[in-house]
Amino acid sequence: MRLTFTAVKVRRLSFPFVPIREGDLFPADFVTEQDVGVLLRVLYRTVANLKRKNFRVHLSVAGGRKVMAAMGMVVAQLVLDERDYVWHLLSEGTLLAERSMHPRDPSQVVLVPIPVLHWSLFPSTAREILLWDDPYRAIERQKELRDRERLRFVEAFWCKLTPAEQEVMRALVRYGGTQKDLAKRLRRSEKTINNQLLSIYAKYRDHFGIDGRSKGAGSPDTRSWGRSSPT
Repeated sequence: MRLTFTAVKVRRLSFPFVPIREGDLFPADFVTEQDVGVLLRVLYRTVANLKRKNFRVHLSVAGGRKVMAAMGMVVAQLVLDERDYVWHLLSEGTLLAERSMHPRDPSQVVLVPIPVLHWSLFPSTAREILLWDDPYRAIERQKELRDRERLRFVEAFWCKLTPAEQEVMRALVRYGGTQKDLAKRLRRSEKTINNQLLSIYAKYRDHFGIDGRSKGAGSPDTRSWGRSSPT
């Protein structure tokens, strides 16, 4: 964090108070789902407003109730981008026992950056999420967008298969069975089915970025395929 600010001359820092309040709801503590909902909405709107103004956000999830850190990570996943940071503060036991806000020895505390797995796969998705003031609606919309992106990704893989390979895949998903069963159903030789399955799996590994040296990435095994396979 120190390195982040060394090139920036900070004249003044302000710390505005943002109450965890929504209408008549002003929870003294977080003991119900409704209380947590208020916390999430207030925290989401506060951070989303900063991102709409193109601020870089440094979000601390240290201190306070555990549920506050949990909701902070939800907000971070929703609206933060690669320029932003999430931090946790590690404190020595002696400092905690003293209940002091400021350590006498700087080595008593350590700022640790927390990696964030962003829900938004593309910048356009992140910008759309910022249009929503309700985090629950933003989460719902995020799932819709991710499902659409996932479908496009799978469709792109499907287009890489030859018509003959697509027939094998349809038969696998619809009926399952062994290579011998597939060969009989599709009226092809077992060797042809084996070669087509090898080609399908090679294209699958390449498209989805799976290391071909990983366990189970060798010869095809149709036993795990069947009626329960995704369409």
